[in-house]
Amino acid sequence: MRSKTDADSRFSAISRLLVWLLLVLCIGAAAISQWPSLKLSSDIFSLLPAADQRPVVQAAVARQKERLNNRVIFMASGVTAEDAVKHAKSIEKDLLASNLFTEVERAIKLGDQASVYQKLSPYRFLLMTPADQNALTHSPAEYIQQGLQVIYSPLGLERLATLQQDPLHTFGDYLASLSPDQLSLVDETPIVKDNATGDYFALITTDASGKATGMGYYRQLLGVYSNIKHTASQQKTTVLAAGLPLYTAFGAQSAESEVSTVGTISILAIVLLVFVTFRSARPLFLTLTSIGFGISCGFTASLVLFSEIHLLTLVFGSSLIGISVDYAFHYFCAFFEKQDRSALQRLAEIFPGITLGMATSVFAFSGLYFSPFPGLQQIAVFSAAGLLGAWATVVLLFPFCFHGCMFTHAMPLNGITHRLTVDWPAVFFRRPGVLVGAVAVFILIGSIQNRVDDDIRHFQDVPSELKQQEDRIKSLLGAQTDSRFFLVTGQTPDDVAENESHLRQLVKTQIHDKQLAGMHGLTDYYPTTHDQKSNYQLYQTLFDTAVISDFLTQLGMAETEQQGILTAFKKAQQQLNVDTFVAAMPEHIAGYWLGCNPECASMVTLSGISGQSAVDSLRSLADGNNILWVDQVADYSALLKHYRQQTGQFLVVIVLLILVILSLVVGIKSAIAILMTPVTAIMLTLAALGYGDAPITLFNVFALLLILGISLDYAIFYHLSSGHKHSTALAVLLSLITTLLAFGMLGVSDTSVISAFGITLTLGVISAAIIAPLTPSRSQ
Repeated sequence: MRSKTDADSRFSAISRLLVWLLLVLCIGAAAISQWPSLKLSSDIFSLLPAADQRPVVQAAVARQKERLNNRVIFMASGVTAEDAVKHAKSIEKDLLASNLFTEVERAIKLGDQASVYQKLSPYRFLLMTPADQNALTHSPAEYIQQGLQVIYSPLGLERLATLQQDPLHTFGDYLASLSPDQLSLVDETPIVKDNATGDYFALITTDASGKATGMGYYRQLLGVYSNIKHTASQQKTTVLAAGLPLYTAFGAQSAESEVSTVGTISILAIVLLVFVTFRSARPLFLTLTSIGFGISCGFTASLVLFSEIHLLTLVFGSSLIGISVDYAFHYFCAFFEKQDRSALQRLAEIFPGITLGMATSVFAFSGLYFSPFPGLQQIAVFSAAGLLGAWATVVLLFPFCFHGCMFTHAMPLNGITHRLTVDWPAVFFRRPGVLVGAVAVFILIGSIQNRVDDDIRHFQDVPSELKQQEDRIKSLLGAQTDSRFFLVTGQTPDDVAENESHLRQLVKTQIHDKQLAGMHGLTDYYPTTHDQKSNYQLYQTLFDTAVISDFLTQLGMAETEQQGILTAFKKAQQQLNVDTFVAAMPEHIAGYWLGCNPECASMVTLSGISGQSAVDSLRSLADGNNILWVDQVADYSALLKHYRQQTGQFLVVIVLLILVILSLVVGIKSAIAILMTPVTAIMLTLAALGYGDAPITLFNVFALLLILGISLDYAIFYHLSSGHKHSTALAVLLSLITTLLAFGMLGVSDTSVISAFGITLTLGVISAAIIAPLTPSRSQ
């Protein structure tokens, strides 16, 4: 009879094994099919949903991101300007050879001057700088006299060459105004002098649009950056670099390293714990298999459902070791109990506990998938699939591999488990009111001190080395374009131009000079229809009053040639539309115009905003209709706040839903008793953060989700541990140690979001491990 039972048990174990192998094949096939399309992201913004904005605002934000997010600036020093140019050419060569950039320019991109001249020449009498317009309107004689002085100077040859087409050189002055004026050029290279040191710096700008994707790119970028810095060090010169792709590369390297470190230490901790506790290689192999298959399931599910996976999802997902290892530890620890049980009977003893723990955790994480928050959706999929994979490995694989096995040594750490399961509950229930009151006071005082921080800038960690270089570049180049800007709209291009002029007038009258260094937009260069008519009419007046003819006569020009100039004026175009103008402009000007689709819009960028009061004053100028204030940092911070609150609400809802599920399975009293562990652990964690003056962020709330899952498992295992409390306590203790060794050190991470996650998780699991033994067992 016994041999028949053994045979049935063996057949059942083999059947389970075959099912598990089929799962492995399916997961492997899915992973292999999706692997070529794998994209990893380290951009914190990709975890956030797209802001709910007007289409024209979304277009403007995309344009601004394209301008700022793909640029890397390099500056090479030299004792002389020529030395700086020499070093810049060497760096330019290295950057081009790297093939990491779509553009590498040793000069600010101004466009083809000859092409601009040719495209705008038919409209030359409509285009005039404000200074020229003012001078010709109020003091034409003085303007003419200054023009004569220039023509008779060594610089006069250029003006004489264009005299027939541009008699007063207003078009030439206008074209000159299109060029940025903050830098001088040496050998076509922008040069700036550092007055503090006397060194010269040459500027190189790069554009990584379409290139800056994937970890491979960022590793190469760091390699090129390191080589350039090393060469500069050997040559005893200075190279400065700044730009978002470089910051992302450093951040991705740091996060990738920390993920690798977490995984490695976690695995080593498990190896040591399992070998010391069970003194066998088989539990070690099976534990690693369970964890590996669980993470593989989570990773593959994420690959299938999402176009890219964020590194923070991997950090959170790898934290599942803290939950998934529970299932394996509980199975092995069951072998320290009665020795006359088969591998399947051991599984039957712990099956209700690990299944209920898995089901509630998967249910909790799955609920996050239905949020509109991409970060939570990724975490939900990775977590739910990972836990299912780890649970399936214990249920399907372990009985086959452990068939006929048993431990011959005594259960280790028996003294500690006795204190956890016997002594500690006895102390607590001797005076429960006093201890509960003390905990309540601790929670109340700590919670009062809690503060939140949703500022997105605190989540983007820039290494000090890059921050110092960025600050020096800013000091050399002066005020740089701010991420905040105005968006001006209208039904027609003229409406936009008029609204932009109105905005400029508001800024001029209401914003103090020290609050804003500058603002730049389309109307700096494009004249409104009204201005075009005024400029043309001004030329007409100058012809009619013989101002121009007198000027040309003084230069000795024949009357027939003067008549030719007048004829050209009359035949010239008298209206320049915005699309023709933008098509002729260099990129740094054309980028202000967003087109009409169907709403017409242009951007007005700002530089040198000084302090929050200036920001508030500028924001107050927006009317919410035709003049819009766009502050991406504030918008994303508000979004983080919204989803921190929403995630916290999800946490509460999940706890209530788990209460319902547990009530249906174990009854309302047991359900409440079980939930006391995760709820109290979460409250103690929040209080401890308050005492430590640590801000609560979205990523602290992420950690609370994991604390909920881990502590819920602890409580369920203790509740269902009738007859095997010591083995349950050992399994929980081993899980706690593994979690702390693996993720407690995240608290000292250089990445703020990972540090917040690690500190919160550490506080929570320690609290849960202390509270869980107080959970009454099912027999009680």
